[in-house]
Amino acid sequence: MTVSAIPTIEFNRDKLLTLAWQLTGAVSAGEAPAPEQLQQAADFLNLELDSLQLEGFQLRAVDTTLLALVAGQQTYTLPSDTFDLQVSQNNVIGTIVPVAGGNETLVTAMSRSEWMDLSTKTLANSAYPSRCFVERKATVSVTIWPVPSVSGGYFRYSKVRFLASAGDGGNTQDVPRPWQEYLTFAVAAKLIWAASLPLERVQGLKGEAMVLKEKCLAADKDHAQAHIHINHRYSYR
Repeated sequence: MTVSAIPTIEFNRDKLLTLAWQLTGAVSAGEAPAPEQLQQAADFLNLELDSLQLEGFQLRAVDTTLLALVAGQQTYTLPSDTFDLQVSQNNVIGTIVPVAGGNETLVTAMSRSEWMDLSTKTLANSAYPSRCFVERKATVSVTIWPVPSVSGGYFRYSKVRFLASAGDGGNTQDVPRPWQEYLTFAVAAKLIWAASLPLERVQGLKGEAMVLKEKCLAADKDHAQAHIHINHRYSYR
């Protein structure tokens, strides 16, 4: 048996959208959608990529970022492509990298109610911040506490950025390659719905897309050691 040395193909946008149209049955194999059909499918693809942000972060969209701390500055506006910050299971939202290097200290997330309950919001400290409040409005900002009284340190955090748009016909998508089939079925379901084609076909394509999405989300996780603790309980009567 001779196995190809070439990995599976990462399709560009127009190839994915052509496959989506062919799944609807409105475009036959070997045919290409009209330009206006491709544009309609591209709009639906952008909507689908946006909706993915609500399903949980994708690993490709998480970037480790350093924010320079300034003495006396408590609130910082993050880059415009920031959707959110990743928070670990133990509520750690980042670390402080000290000026002279050495050990990093943990920063834990703070809810809005915790921030409002603080009676010393502008407390300054020569030590570095230990808490962080994230405010998500038109832009995302972080408010750190206590306020650093020295400059030169960094706040290291994991930025969950917005996925890149569908782009033009030659662009590949800003998701891992196994997500391609899901995007194809999801866009096909939207195209059929827009074309008022049989509801059974819409439900079939949408159902397949949901199954594929669940598989992708299950696989798109950080790798860590799992610890299983088994307790035995005995009941005596």
